[in-house]
Amino acid sequence: MKHNTIRKVIAVLFLLTLGNSINSAVAMESSSKVEDDSSQYHSAAYLDTQGLAEKILEGNYKEYVGMIPEQENRIINLYVFGSISSELSDLLKSNTSVAVSINPAAYSLKTLKDGERTVTSYVVEGKIPLGLDLKFTHVNDDGSGLTITLKSNPSKEGNEWLSELERILQIHLDIKVDESEIVPLESRTSDVSPWHGGAFYTLIGSNSQSFCSMGFGVVSNTTNLNYLLTARHCFPTGTGLADEFPETSQTGNTIGSWSPASYYNYPSHDISLVYPSGSNVSSYVYDGGYSTSNTTKVASVASNIVGGSICVNGGNSGRHCGLTITAGPSTFYNGSKVIFDVVSAQRSDFTIVVAAGDSGSPVTSTGLSANTLRGNGIVYGGTNLQGPCSNFNTPTNVSVDCYRTLYFTDLASDLADSHMSLK
Repeated sequence: MKHNTIRKVIAVLFLLTLGNSINSAVAMESSSKVEDDSSQYHSAAYLDTQGLAEKILEGNYKEYVGMIPEQENRIINLYVFGSISSELSDLLKSNTSVAVSINPAAYSLKTLKDGERTVTSYVVEGKIPLGLDLKFTHVNDDGSGLTITLKSNPSKEGNEWLSELERILQIHLDIKVDESEIVPLESRTSDVSPWHGGAFYTLIGSNSQSFCSMGFGVVSNTTNLNYLLTARHCFPTGTGLADEFPETSQTGNTIGSWSPASYYNYPSHDISLVYPSGSNVSSYVYDGGYSTSNTTKVASVASNIVGGSICVNGGNSGRHCGLTITAGPSTFYNGSKVIFDVVSAQRSDFTIVVAAGDSGSPVTSTGLSANTLRGNGIVYGGTNLQGPCSNFNTPTNVSVDCYRTLYFTDLASDLADSHMSLK
């Protein structure tokens, strides 16, 4: 393995559930409270570039490996392996507003994905040397290889193992270090049937009170039954588990029921299903501040492309817009636990975008038609702690922390894994 520069990022990544069993009461800064965070305006340059980037990604062209869009500059740096197909060529010729730079990739996307799957199998099977803690693997957007993110600097033995891994994979590896610590926290309020995404809920079957948010209303592709999609880590783990019954935090309405049965839980994407009371869910999500009653229809699923603009509609902290996707779907490791298709985003001014209690919330972007949204993902966690902020929807005796970087799971992958479609 070539001597790669190891980049270090010191941060803390939190799961954005909220529970008073692990948070003591603290004084909150009222100035941190955000009642509403308006949707971001998108320029014509952004819309044109993002639109073409999505068409390229969704075309599943065999030569496609990756791309690096510059949305505001009307530029897409496209990376391909082999010759350009007539189908992709026709798409690019039909474009008249975005400059596309076509570049050769070092590897095919299949080769890179196979390499990433091999690394994941080593993690799951316990074949990683003791003391070498992997955190992420990611296919480089320019097709130059794989990036492996470690939780700490590797030892001499660890570096030797990584060099051997590169030899086995026959793929260039970039190594960086991210000292994030995953800490499960546990954290609108009067939703009624048909149940909406973005609703804030508490678990009444838990040993200690905890709070999370609903994501999207979905329907089973096999049974046609309705469910609500939320984050798996909001619910208990282990053996001998009983059903849980999420309820609205303000009025105590029972939203539905969660079961520890495998059909309800998909830990490889950190998602769970809740069967709704009254069997009915909405295609709308709460869209506004933490106390809003406004809702907007989610009409389709969006692709998560680096440089894309998104909003997060936290059930606890409300809507935060103007986030830019900084890394596309990556594989995340926490010990032998693997979560696929995790996306990161933050604002350019590095301000608060998510809070404890927002786990499971919907991540969205502007819809293709007026007054609609597209679904991008389900909130997983946050990093870059801003510090305690206002209580939002949580009880006054529960500490709430806010964060400046968002992590969420890719909705298209979530739906495929659970065999669901948007309501």
